[in-house]
Amino acid sequence: KARLDVRASFHQVPGRREKLAKLFWMYEESPVFDQWLEYARFYEKNLPAPCGQNQGCNPLRLLEIGVQSGGSTQLWRKYYGDQLRYVGIDIDVRSKRSEVIK
Repeated sequence: KARLDVRASFHQVPGRREKLAKLFWMYEESPVFDQWLEYARFYEKNLPAPCGQNQGCNPLRLLEIGVQSGGSTQLWRKYYGDQLRYVGIDIDVRSKRSEVIK
C-alpha cells in the first residue's frame, strides 16, 4: 500500500476513460506487480482495446518478456479477459511460480 502512496505524490489519479491505468493504480494482489502508471497509458494508446463480451472477438496474442514475479500476468487477464492468449517468459526460474496453463 505504501508503494501506491508514493506513486500518488508523483502521478495524477487515472481518469474515467483509462481502464488499464485504473487497473495499474488499484492492483494490490499477489504476485507483486511493479510497473509505473505511465506504462499503462502507453499500452492503452498502442495496444488494441479489449473486445466486449459476446462480440465474436479474435484472440489477442501477447508475449511478455521479463515477467519478474508474475503480477502483470494477472493484470493482463483482468484487462483482456478470455480474449487474451498470453505467453510470458523470464530468465529467473522463480517466475515459474506464476505459471498458469489454460
